[in-house]
Amino acid sequence: MTGSATGVPDGFVTAGELPISAHLKMQATLQPFVDNSISKTINVPKNTPFEDFRQIYDLAYDMGLKGCTTFRPNPATGAVLSESNGGVEAPHCCVAEREAD
Repeated sequence: MTGSATGVPDGFVTAGELPISAHLKMQATLQPFVDNSISKTINVPKNTPFEDFRQIYDLAYDMGLKGCTTFRPNPATGAVLSESNGGVEAPHCCVAEREAD
């Protein structure tokens, strides 16, 4: 759920809602300003076909990226990201009550 239904502008999306090409374009945009290596993890759905998964690396190579990391959840490794129902109602990390943390 994005946009006004969640109380945030439509331009704000989760990493999972971005197309894979957007992740790679972001890295390609930033890479010229990084002296050392750069890599960005792209979390892909577990049902991503192998050929689509492979194309991520082909596109990264074609874009001249220094590194590309992907993560596809599976029974052996689990998942790095998980969906949460917290949204705007979730406790915020930066509130006055937590200033001493």
